[in-house]
Amino acid sequence: MLGLPLRGTRSAALGQLALGIFLCFGLSSSLSAQTTPDSLANALYWAGECKAAEKEYLQLLKQVKAEEEPDLYQDVIFGLARVYACLFEYQKAKQLYFEARSLVASQPNGTASDRYLDILNGLAGVHHSMKDLLSAELYYQEYLDREARKGKSNSLSRSVGLNNISLVYYDQKKWDKAIKNYLEAIEIEKFHKDPYKSLPLYYLNLGRAYHAKKDFENTRKYFLLALESDSLAYDKADPYSFYFSILYNLSHLENELGNSEKAAAYALRCLREDCQLPQLSDQLDENWKEAILTADYISEVPVWDGLEAYYYALKGINPDGQLVIAQTAMAMQNRYLLRFEDENDLYTALKYKGEWANLGLWAASEAYAKKKSAKPFQEGLYFAEEGLAALLRSKLRKNEQLSLLQLPADWAKKEDDLRQAQKAAKLALINAGRAEEDAAQKAYNQAQIAYSQFQDELREQFPDYHQLNYSEASISVEAIQNLLGPNRTMMIFLQSDSAAYRMELSQKRLSLVRLPIIQDSLEQQIMALRKMLTDYSGLKSQDIQLFKQRAHALYQFLFPEQMPAAGQELIFVNEGSFALLPFEVLLTDQKGEDFEQLSYLVRNYPISYSYSAELWMQAEQSYASSAQKLFWAMTANYEGTGLSPLPSANIEAQKLAQLMGGDYNAGAKESDFKQEAKDYRILHLAMHGLLNDKNPMLSAMAFSADKNEDGLLQAHEIAELDLGAELVVLSACQTGEGKLQTGEGSLSLARAFRYAGTPSLLMSLWQVNDQSTAYIMEAYYKGLQSGMTKSMALQQAKITYLENSKSWSAHPAFWAAFVQLGQTQPLQAGSNWLLWVWTLAVPLSLLLAYYFLFYKRGNREVAA
Repeated sequence: MLGLPLRGTRSAALGQLALGIFLCFGLSSSLSAQTTPDSLANALYWAGECKAAEKEYLQLLKQVKAEEEPDLYQDVIFGLARVYACLFEYQKAKQLYFEARSLVASQPNGTASDRYLDILNGLAGVHHSMKDLLSAELYYQEYLDREARKGKSNSLSRSVGLNNISLVYYDQKKWDKAIKNYLEAIEIEKFHKDPYKSLPLYYLNLGRAYHAKKDFENTRKYFLLALESDSLAYDKADPYSFYFSILYNLSHLENELGNSEKAAAYALRCLREDCQLPQLSDQLDENWKEAILTADYISEVPVWDGLEAYYYALKGINPDGQLVIAQTAMAMQNRYLLRFEDENDLYTALKYKGEWANLGLWAASEAYAKKKSAKPFQEGLYFAEEGLAALLRSKLRKNEQLSLLQLPADWAKKEDDLRQAQKAAKLALINAGRAEEDAAQKAYNQAQIAYSQFQDELREQFPDYHQLNYSEASISVEAIQNLLGPNRTMMIFLQSDSAAYRMELSQKRLSLVRLPIIQDSLEQQIMALRKMLTDYSGLKSQDIQLFKQRAHALYQFLFPEQMPAAGQELIFVNEGSFALLPFEVLLTDQKGEDFEQLSYLVRNYPISYSYSAELWMQAEQSYASSAQKLFWAMTANYEGTGLSPLPSANIEAQKLAQLMGGDYNAGAKESDFKQEAKDYRILHLAMHGLLNDKNPMLSAMAFSADKNEDGLLQAHEIAELDLGAELVVLSACQTGEGKLQTGEGSLSLARAFRYAGTPSLLMSLWQVNDQSTAYIMEAYYKGLQSGMTKSMALQQAKITYLENSKSWSAHPAFWAAFVQLGQTQPLQAGSNWLLWVWTLAVPLSLLLAYYFLFYKRGNREVAA
């Protein structure tokens, strides 16, 4: 580790917020006179009961009108912002702080007030927690500058600002500046005789800064000073005490210095005292896990800290114990995720869940290496699934089970209406100009608050419904093996900062292998090969030898063991940078001198992909489509839009509609798609795909515009559709590409269609060539008509393209972009009508021929 985190890896990433009593932001300069309302909500906040405080503040907001009681409204907004910061719901906290800042700044001398300083401190802490270090530093510096204007160089508020900005300096690796600030802050606290008991925190932070400089003597010195002063200064049972943080950091320090027993003792002490379980055993088993999960702990964060420190203390010593710790932490993470409604906050929370998934995988791989059996493999699969597509799995699982829970229609409608209002307000805020920004901000905050209030009511009235979200992965190895059958193999590729994992699962074989890597090195190899696939301008001059070297090196790295028999379908579940690469292009050897001759993996195997093993099972089991119409091919008219026309797309769509006996729309409108798409089993969209990396929810399929719609069917709109399609083919650019989000994967257009319930998709990983796409699509549908599985149809389409191409036109850039996602079975009987007609026509024609011959023969006999 670069430096010891203040409150565990989880809270280090959250920004190591401020100090003891100021941990949840907002007191800072208001040391002598609090300006929050004298309410139960405020009392609950200071008692550390932030979830209860949230509920009270939300009730207050129902009664307070901004126009009638502006000061009270301001206090409530500010208090709620602090609460959300304490609950790690940073997006909500940030938006509320923005609104509070606007309200205070509009008052006479508002920017010189203590409340304005509080808001700056809160905004800085939230930005720090969200890893926006530059904004955090600027807000903290503004705080210090405004405090300095008061002319008090040794004020307690200054010590707060010095500590907080030094936390940013620490993350910026400016450790000398941090040490200087901490020493000054300590002297200010000593001068005032530490009235708010903040010295333990300053000693702790100073020790961390020395640790970053590898000065372990001073590190231990200040950690022990922190432990002594904290223990003597005030009750360690206070929810804002840093007693547990000190134990956590001492545990990590001793572990780093090779004193694993001391490290484990500090970690266990942290857990015992925070969970109020003085007799908690050091025997790590299911009873231990249950004790932690049901404990009445003083504060939540130290539980995460203690678990993480205990895990590292056992590393290399007790992988089975590490697995119990990781399982405990993962169960807590799933419970913790129930708090969040805002998408950005969820993604932040998923990042920490992903970290525990990686820790669990590491322990599972260690246990599997010692004993190659189904049990550690099953545990590895559990952690793999918990780190993949959490939100998507939750949404689809919830959709499946809603009918069983019978949520009243009026409640279901209200939830949907509030969710839609929240999304609309968010879009309005994203698109707001400077003049509309304040109003849009207020509207978005109100939409969030209304949804939060409803969720609290929903939790109370229908707890089973709410628990559907983020329940733990429960699929078994045996269930996957049964569904795979004898001719399919699933391979899962995952990565963390220090390792890559390869899991193989078939009826005959289980394998869990950790592939040691340097993270940047793996990503560089993948991105270097991907660049060779996506750079059309350099294809003619590309060095085929370099391509062969890179594609074969990755093959050797990813598949160090014996491969399945040729012809088996390979199902890949890929996370991180693995998801950016079609495995079809990997080379099993370096033979061949032209691109059409190379030994691509696609020559040996039909290949498909899934976001997770659970989602693959769900797609396989939701095979049937109830739509009544077979096929709809769509193109769009881009005249006057600035988008380039796609002449081959029109030819492609028209030809496919004739081939499949379906419908063709040459100028498909967004409104038509929304209304009619649910009626079709196969949807073929041959049009532009527009990728928005900054805001993935705004990525879009570009339809024809009309007076009712702008023609951009955005990802958030797609996700809300209820499609009945068995197969959606996105014959467009970059539909499977998107921002990589830890714990969720690629936020792509294809993922939005999975949210809409589509079990099978054909998607693209980069910008595609218009002509080669049309060729591959026709071959793909012909394969489907012949009864092939979807993955086999795509495999044969690519091989056919290779067989009919020469030189650089056979480059994978032209044929490898399209990949099959989800369910791959042949088209269901109702939609594969040409195959059924042919199947029935053959025996029927033989029967007619036999009858004709028999009839003729009978006539001749009568005539004779």
